[in-house]
Amino acid sequence: MFYKIDFNRTVSNLMPWQSIVLCFVVAIILSGCAHPITINPPSISQRLENNPISTIIAGYVLTDADRSKQITTEGGGGDKVTYFPYKDLEKGFRDVLKSLYSDVVLVSSPSDFEAFRRDGVSIVFVPEIYTSSNSNSAFTWPPTQFSIDLSSTVTDATGNMLARVRASGQGIATFSEFKGDFGLAGRRAAQDAFKKLSSEIQANPRLKAAKPTDHPAPIIASKQAASGGTKKTTRKTMSRIPFPSDEYSKLATSGKSVIKGYAFFKTKDGDIKTAAGNEVILNPVTSYSNQWYEQDYLQRNRLAEADPRLWQYTKKKTADAEGRFIFNDVPPGDYYLVATILWEIPVGYYGAIEQQRKVVAKKITVKGDDVLDVVLTK
Repeated sequence: MFYKIDFNRTVSNLMPWQSIVLCFVVAIILSGCAHPITINPPSISQRLENNPISTIIAGYVLTDADRSKQITTEGGGGDKVTYFPYKDLEKGFRDVLKSLYSDVVLVSSPSDFEAFRRDGVSIVFVPEIYTSSNSNSAFTWPPTQFSIDLSSTVTDATGNMLARVRASGQGIATFSEFKGDFGLAGRRAAQDAFKKLSSEIQANPRLKAAKPTDHPAPIIASKQAASGGTKKTTRKTMSRIPFPSDEYSKLATSGKSVIKGYAFFKTKDGDIKTAAGNEVILNPVTSYSNQWYEQDYLQRNRLAEADPRLWQYTKKKTADAEGRFIFNDVPPGDYYLVATILWEIPVGYYGAIEQQRKVVAKKITVKGDDVLDVVLTK
């Protein structure tokens, strides 16, 4: 004899608090639990012998926001697993680069050009990680199958796109293998992905061609055509004039003026790209900066690396999310206001992208207690 249970009637016969508890318990059973795991792989092998790119210093970008990204994917038995992919995989990614390049440094952003110059960085990696997992078990929660898609945009030290490398790793583990290591399938996927990533980097000739740092800092480099795209041209390298210490020693050192503004660039397609998240630099006008403005910015002749003493006389700010900036307590005088604008465009197939770069500059004059509102574009 079969009995039919009317769930709605059963619930209606319960006390209100009993109904709430029952529904809560049912929701937990149906939704499953999220179990924490880690997916960091075993140590990567040591530096490769006779490596042709071992003389290059590489940088990589990974922020605290990346490290704090928590991902939840499928486990077994209706449960889920949760982990921090960027935090777990950072050491493995760094180890891959250390096995290929002479040194590896962490940098704050792909446009931290001054840090590249200071640390001798010639090539910069910006990783992206996508993961998925599942299990064929209805009774155990650890994932038995794990996939990691690891890609990285690679630029040179002046922001030009070199390549986009990608590697997909797969990991499988059976219940009898776990022995308390419930992220085993993820670890194996990471190890597989990093092994393939190393091969992808070694196979790409553009990632071997970067030279040890002879590149200029951001205010002395401009590689974009006026149309807004990256135009591959060969730029003549010119010597800089001697650093005019006497000119810089006479510059005013205190003031109350305010310079605020908005830095952007309009591409040939009519899109507006802002300087959001990038540096805006206030560079005093001297014979030294005049040479940069006339030869590099206007005539597109590459100048030799700037004298390190220059940077103590410049002011720097980071543009906000809208490309706006503000300088306070600016001394009177003439300045070049300079911003770097970066954006990406799709190229070819398979989701490849290419980074575009534009430097915009403008000469301004500050008097007394001015409050200047500047539109910085080109």
